[in-house]
Amino acid sequence: MATINYTITRKGKWWEIFWETVTESDTCQPVYINDNISDAWLEATGTWGGATVGIDGGDDSSPAHAIEDPTGTAISLSDVADSRSAALRDVPPYVQPVPAGGTSQDLDITLRLRVVN
Repeated sequence: MATINYTITRKGKWWEIFWETVTESDTCQPVYINDNISDAWLEATGTWGGATVGIDGGDDSSPAHAIEDPTGTAISLSDVADSRSAALRDVPPYVQPVPAGGTSQDLDITLRLRVVN
């Protein structure tokens, strides 16, 4: 079990936060988002091995509640057509992807944020 640190790339008004090579036994490092966000999108690619990826959020460095999509459903990405990415309804100060289940997964997880200045 490892903690997977993120990297951030800024491209104009867009940020890409990236966790690479995430397995079923890993924990993604929470990221603090201190800017005004207008759009947010989570996606995962790679070898799924039956896994799912959710995203938790909260007001402190231990995100505790599931973030929902615009319809109010908790986000749960999977290796099913049209289920590998999802828009986020809101973005709390701390967010953390949560991989679950599966075997022999190897996923790259990206959170894309549009920052409003």
